[in-house]
Amino acid sequence: MLVGGGLALLLLPYLALAFYNQPYWDDYDFAALVGRLGQWGAEKYIYTTHTGRFFTILLTRLNPVAYGWPQGVQLLSLGWLGATGLAQALALRVLARQRLGWGAAGAWSVALLLGHLYVMPSPYAAFYWFSSAVVYQVPAILSLVFPVAVLQSLRAGSRWGRIAWYTLAVGAMLGVAGALELSLLLLGWALAWLCYLAYRRADRPALHRWLGLAGFALVAGVVVAAAPGNLVRMHEEHLGPAIPLWKVLGRAVVQTYMFLTEPRQVTALVVAPLLLARLGYRLRHLRPTGLRLPLRWGLCFVLGGVGLQMLFLSFTAWGYPAVRALNFMWFGLFTSWLVVLWAALPAGPSSTCQLLLRLRLPALLYVLVLVGGGPERAAWREWFENAPAYRRQLAARDAAIRRARQAGAHEVAVEPLQGIHPQYVLILGETLSARASASYNQDAARWYGLDSLRLSRPGLEPADVRVH
Repeated sequence: MLVGGGLALLLLPYLALAFYNQPYWDDYDFAALVGRLGQWGAEKYIYTTHTGRFFTILLTRLNPVAYGWPQGVQLLSLGWLGATGLAQALALRVLARQRLGWGAAGAWSVALLLGHLYVMPSPYAAFYWFSSAVVYQVPAILSLVFPVAVLQSLRAGSRWGRIAWYTLAVGAMLGVAGALELSLLLLGWALAWLCYLAYRRADRPALHRWLGLAGFALVAGVVVAAAPGNLVRMHEEHLGPAIPLWKVLGRAVVQTYMFLTEPRQVTALVVAPLLLARLGYRLRHLRPTGLRLPLRWGLCFVLGGVGLQMLFLSFTAWGYPAVRALNFMWFGLFTSWLVVLWAALPAGPSSTCQLLLRLRLPALLYVLVLVGGGPERAAWREWFENAPAYRRQLAARDAAIRRARQAGAHEVAVEPLQGIHPQYVLILGETLSARASASYNQDAARWYGLDSLRLSRPGLEPADVRVH
């Protein structure tokens, strides 16, 4: 009870900040597009001129700004946080063959969620910015669901139970495949390994299920890759290699190294397994049949997945990836790292396992020190020092824009935010620019039905969603 209360208290500021969330940038862009073309017309336009991410395109129907309800992004932020926690708890329960109760699984899931919030490059992009969450966080959530649904389909006692779980697995897998090119690439990599491991141990039922998913994934990949919008976007944004391929490969290697050696991430990859060592050791005999492989194989899987994603990003974009892409990569890295370590545990007692168990206390003390500062303190400061003024000033700005529009104005200048000191949890900076030509200004202007929208004077530095 005490541990559960402590975890809930630590998560509280992140949940509270959801009630101060506001739409941003692409949220307005899609809403304006829907206003002009309708839902179906907007989705068709995006598929033919921008991207083949069919599942993400469907999810944009959830954009509350398109229905004239900007405050709806607050409930969706809670939804992304809750869905992540629920998916993790479900995965823990299934992997432990239901020997872990929902209460214990929920507590461990909250601890893992806090770990993500503390370490991930941008909590804002993952849980508070709608247009980023549907592209990057939703496939991360579904990537937890489809493997455990397959496991449940293999264990179900009835025919209808097997069908129901496998249907869920197919649906979740299609969501992963149709959400993002990175998730499609990682999905193919994971399915290749799962099929190979099932074949290697001659597990025909598992092999048939994984091959079935691979077939569906192939069809989904064709739908994504064949979209006319891919070619249009690559031409308009000059995507693709402008340097020799060997330099693209070199850049991918360098950026993979940078990603894997980021200090906070390295620390989490060391500390989290120590904190989970006792649980993993106690439940090791419950591991699924195929989830037992040498650590060197697991490392190949983890590092290969990261390398493939970074190679794709190096091929299609300049510079180090934006934090919203790094969020997805981190989620996959952290989750797969914990799984392969559990898979590598020996069946019997070992000196290595005993050492890991002894190191739990130092790791826990480190986490307690971390909780006292860093991201947790930033979340509380964001809530108490910034969030009320942020919401109040943006509400006043919205009212001023609407009054000017009703008065017949087509070019509107508004006051900048005042007294805000971003902590980069919910608030990254000013949501508009003094330049009417800025893309986020133009998107908001279209939604309000204006020709031009800008700040009346320079204020707080504009939010930079590439680095925060």
